[in-house]
Amino acid sequence: MIILKDQTPIAQGSTQTIYPHPDHPERLIKVRKLEKLQRKYNRKIGGRLGYKRRHGLYVTWMRELEHYFSITLRLGRHPIFLQQYYGVVDTDLGLGLVVGKEVDRDGNVAPTLQDLAKRGAFTREVQQKLQDLLKLINELRISTTDVNMNNIVYSWSEDAGDHLVMIEGIGVNTFIPLARFSNYLNIRSNNRHFERTYRSLRNLKVWHPD
Repeated sequence: MIILKDQTPIAQGSTQTIYPHPDHPERLIKVRKLEKLQRKYNRKIGGRLGYKRRHGLYVTWMRELEHYFSITLRLGRHPIFLQQYYGVVDTDLGLGLVVGKEVDRDGNVAPTLQDLAKRGAFTREVQQKLQDLLKLINELRISTTDVNMNNIVYSWSEDAGDHLVMIEGIGVNTFIPLARFSNYLNIRSNNRHFERTYRSLRNLKVWHPD
């Protein structure tokens, strides 16, 4: 078992907390906020609750892992625009999902799009990379669920240079997965998610593309 309770998380979202991996500095461990999620799911009723129960509070991870494996098998390699998944481990805070650590040119945790916008670094180059990311996702028929300015980061690696990486938000989360059967509906859904991200960035009123 990996002990995380005494470690300082590097980030927190509404449903999960992210910790550095104690044995692998190039990796991170995501743990779910189980009590908060349990209260959320307890409020759900009807068939949708039954669907959620299949994988319990870890349904989001299962959706992402399934989609990630499908894409990786199709490409025959790890897709550089997605965070790499390494597996699941047992921690003192529940199951932990081990993922790759995306970093910037200085080796620090890669900034999110929101981070870039707040410091005036959301340039036209980054904007173009975001448009290219959407185009690539649509071309590969990848489905997205929760695209926002906090789950896309501006990463760097020797192989790919500066590039955008989605650190979560892939898969199909509808009860009837229409996006799996209709490329038109999948593209429309992806476009809508990315446009919502653009609106959120604009609403910050601090992003200034050159």
